[in-house]
Amino acid sequence: MNAQSILTVIGAVWWLGFSARSEESHLGTIEDFSGSRPGLFQKGFVDSWRWSDDIREKARQQSRLEVVAEGDGQCLRVIIDKDLPFSQGNHSLLRLAPYYPPEADAIRMRIKMISGTARLFLGGPTAYYGNSDVFTAIQAIKAESEPQWIDVEFSLNHPLWRNFRRAGFSTDAPRNYYNRWAQETLSVYVADGSAGEFLIDRLDLVGRGEGRPFPVFSDDQVKSVKTIADFEDRNLDQVFTFYMADGESEWFEQSWKREKPLRFTPTEISIENGTLITSGPVAEEVHCTGVKTKGVAGAKAIRITLSKTAAKSANTVIGMGPAEPIDFLIFVAPPEKPFPWDSLAPSAELREQPHRGFDYQFSYRTVRDRQDLDVAIYQTRRYVKPDEMSTLVIPLADFTCLYGSGAYRQRYLDHQPLTSHDIIAVAWLNPWNRVGDRNLPITTRLDDIAFVKVPGEAADLHSFWQITNPGEVKMIKVGSGPQQTQFMLLPGEEAPTEP
Repeated sequence: MNAQSILTVIGAVWWLGFSARSEESHLGTIEDFSGSRPGLFQKGFVDSWRWSDDIREKARQQSRLEVVAEGDGQCLRVIIDKDLPFSQGNHSLLRLAPYYPPEADAIRMRIKMISGTARLFLGGPTAYYGNSDVFTAIQAIKAESEPQWIDVEFSLNHPLWRNFRRAGFSTDAPRNYYNRWAQETLSVYVADGSAGEFLIDRLDLVGRGEGRPFPVFSDDQVKSVKTIADFEDRNLDQVFTFYMADGESEWFEQSWKREKPLRFTPTEISIENGTLITSGPVAEEVHCTGVKTKGVAGAKAIRITLSKTAAKSANTVIGMGPAEPIDFLIFVAPPEKPFPWDSLAPSAELREQPHRGFDYQFSYRTVRDRQDLDVAIYQTRRYVKPDEMSTLVIPLADFTCLYGSGAYRQRYLDHQPLTSHDIIAVAWLNPWNRVGDRNLPITTRLDDIAFVKVPGEAADLHSFWQITNPGEVKMIKVGSGPQQTQFMLLPGEEAPTEP
């Protein structure tokens, strides 16, 4: 049985069980086609960048996408011919640009099957340090003798499956996550085995209590433990840029030499009136800016005051409106010995170049075989209103380990929580710009960073859904080579052994 067959069955099991869970909360409507002009939708047919012109012309005759009137509103009409080619992969029907808050657990699609069968799933690329591409279970919807509107739900948490298109740091990841590090727009895909006609009325975002809203603390609940940096002394000695691509390690050296146009450019760093300013274009999530520090016992959160300015960006978050994502990375290492920053630094020859490049090289290709590098990296995400200074209090419990090596390898494999005593750096980066010009610089301004205490137990302080009992998780790989996939199962999501 291939991954798609397994995930179709799992999806059916999950769909039946999901409705019995906690009462849902409606977080917002993602798409209802009310803003679309009647007539052909996008190109008007299913397309793929992989196709030749000949195949594309056949697909124009073998599929149709159009917005049509339905009742008091509009819906998307989809027609798929049985001969539409799927040999080069599944096809995206539509892309959904907004980001989702951490309490988003599923997407509910209202659909009517007119004829045939639709095999649908959702997903897309995640950040470079995430899980490559991550997708929901495939739902198989068949036409009844009397077509009727039904609701189908796709969990954004589990079960999920992934590929290894650009795995790198997540090559042996012990989990599949989507929402916490979603990169490009989420797509609705049609899978092989689909043929017929169906209508999509709307897609809604729902919560089931697995993810939670970002916690809000009053001023008197946040107790300072230690200042990491306030930039009042104008000292940049502890501020650094960090290059962490999967395979394109050559851009670290080129960031110093500048022998050709750079694909990835280090941020420019300055301090003005006690504010750290970092600015530069962001192509992918392969480099960050950070501040070195020494950990402290007892802290339960990081407090950061910052703003983000992204010219010509128009990103949004469901339920929040215009907002920009920021990913935060925290580095931990054994406190009893100095971390070997120098082993990641550029050579003396590179430092003699007239241009300032990345301070540290941590590309997966260069560090994957190092057994002497005892370090783990944790991640979480937040959203801020553009151009507004915001103070974020981010519980350590909301971070998840994205990579670990050496003595800290087990932290990664065992889903161990982030601790404050061994933190060596706090960093931030701007993810892929979904709506806007990715070639324009993004500017982040930071006033201060500090370790703080907040009330509550760790189990109550996470927002993005994450695995809490690693022993219950099953990670099953299917296939090999470029076609390999891996799906994640929780109890009750058992994979069949026969087709």
